[in-house]
Parts: sequence; C-alpha cells; structure tokens
Amino acid sequence: MSSAWTEEYANDYGLVSAKVTYATNVITVSIVGIQFFMNCYALIVFFETTSERRQGRALYLISGWLIFAFYTMGACSDMSRMFKILLEAVNGLDYMQIYSSTALWMDSLSVSSVCLVFIIGDGLLLYRCSLLLAGGWCWVLALPLLMYLSVIALSIVNVVMLFPYSESMEDTLSNVTLSCDILAFTTNLFITSVLCYQLWSSHRKLARSMPSAGKRLVVYQTAIRILVESALPLAIAGILKAAISYVPIVAGNISRYSGDPKALEVAYACSELLYYGLQALAPQLIIFRVTTGRSWTKTDKSSAEAFSRSLAFYQGPQPDESPITRDDEEIAEEPHGPNRDVSFVNSQFPDKLLSADI
Repeated sequence: MSSAWTEEYANDYGLVSAKVTYATNVITVSIVGIQFFMNCYALIVFFETTSERRQGRALYLISGWLIFAFYTMGACSDMSRMFKILLEAVNGLDYMQIYSSTALWMDSLSVSSVCLVFIIGDGLLLYRCSLLLAGGWCWVLALPLLMYLSVIALSIVNVVMLFPYSESMEDTLSNVTLSCDILAFTTNLFITSVLCYQLWSSHRKLARSMPSAGKRLVVYQTAIRILVESALPLAIAGILKAAISYVPIVAGNISRYSGDPKALEVAYACSELLYYGLQALAPQLIIFRVTTGRSWTKTDKSSAEAFSRSLAFYQGPQPDESPITRDDEEIAEEPHGPNRDVSFVNSQFPDKLLSADI
C-alpha cells in the first residue's frame, strides 16, 4: 500500500465510498419509479386502444415490464446490502471490511439483473433489425449477433467467478467486467446504426419514387430520431464508464493510483449509475414513445402528428378539366385510377417498415 494510505486516509476513503454508494442507490430507486410510471402509462394506453390497434404491441409491453422487473431486482439487492452494511459499520474502515465480506450471492444477483436487462433490451433491437433486413441482408447481423452472445457469455463468467472470489482474482474479474461493458454498449451502438441506416435508405428510396409524398414519409425520420435519442446517451455513458474503469486496471490497484482515489471512486460510481440506468431506460423510452405515438386519437390535430398513417392521393378533377365533364363511370373506367395508386402504395410501403414498433 502507498504511503499516502494511512489509517486516517483509508477511513476517509471508506466514508466517501459509503456516501456515494448510498446516493447512487437512492437515485437507482428513482429510476425504478420512472420505469414503473412509463410501463403503467403504456399499459393504460394499450387497454384504451381498439383491438385492431393492439396487434403487435403486446410483445413490447411485456418486454418493458420484464426490464422493469429485472432492474428492480438488482436495485433491491443493492439497497438491502447497503442497509445491512450501514447498520453494522461504525466508521469507514468497518464499512470497507464489511463490504468485502458480505454475501457474494447479492453481487451475483446484481450482475445477473444487469445481464438480463441487456438481453431483453438489445434482443428486442436485434429482433427488429432482423425484420428490416429480411430478404437478403441478414448476413449483416452476424457481427452484432456474435457480440450479443459474447456479452451474455462474459456475464455468465462474471457471475461464476464471484462465488470462489479471492483477492488474487480481482484483476481478472475487473478485466472481465470491463470487456463485458465495452461489448455491451458497442453492440447496442452497432445494432442501432444498422437500423438507422436501413430506415434512412428506405426513406431516400421512397422519396425519389414519390417526391410529392414528403410529409407522409416523416415516419422514417421520426423512427431514426427515436433510435438516436435512445442510443446516443447510452453510448456516451458506456465510453465514460469504460475509460474510468480502465484507470485502476492500468495502475494495478486503487491503492497505487497516483491521483486522488476518492475522486476516482466518486467518478466511477456516477458513471456506473448513469450507464446501467440508461441501459434500462433506453429500450423503455423506445417502447414508451412507440406505444403512446400509436395510440393518438384520429383528430385533425393528432392525425397530423401520428406516427404511422397511410398516404392519401388526390382523386379530384385535373386542373384542365371541369368536374361537370367527368362522371363516376369515366373515373371508374380510367386505367390509371385510384386503384392503381393504392396498389402502388401497398407495394412501396411494407408493413415492417411503416410499423411504429421499431
């Protein structure tokens, strides 16, 4: 241990660690409350919509509740452990000693809950990506699928290594955790990029085919914006957490860190809170915005903002014609009448691209 780590400094470090851990646990419970509100609201909207509009949405509602359940499980485990430690600890040294000797099954439960949240959230994105790429481009999913399975495998290794835990395994466990975190946010970023590119490509292709339908193609821009708004904060938080986690690995141990270990502890706890919170909130935001967007009432105001709606083609008289000179029989016999437009729209707008369930 470095000469700076006197008994007094170690006690101060333990107190700082206890305070920041308690604060992050309180904020974690707040994130649980946010998810509970979002899922309850989405469920209410689901029951208020008609039966035909509910098709395809049950899977996403169930996924949202499962993410909430697993995240809450991890939060309850962390809060229970923290309450037990604070109840027994007298000072910072006691806190660090009790923290390192508490039941390891709580750590395993916390890591497992994070893994399950990742499996559901990114699995949902991977499923949507496979639907959009169906028809010849599924090979693009080979790399994200491999990364997705690698994160699950590393999480299982992390959980298994916690049971025979010893100080000699600390470096290995840190490396496994860091690798898992880097792969997790990279997988999310990669899948989101593929989805956004496919939507943008489809939007550009249809915009060239039907220049006059610009306002009706806003569904693609809205879908891309929702994906970017959800994935970008998670990617930034993942990079910050990986960078901060890498510092003690380079130093070999927190006690040999040349900077301020207390500041590093606070920075790591905050980045961990932000990253794991966004890992749960990012898919929840997508599910929430999709369910509320598809449930708007078809009024003049809401229909202009609705997330998914059909195109309307002008079927009146041409500018150089009088409505008196065209009767219903002539319109019905017209070879390029309304039916041709409808069939063209159906061929250019497959359900899997216009669906709001991204």
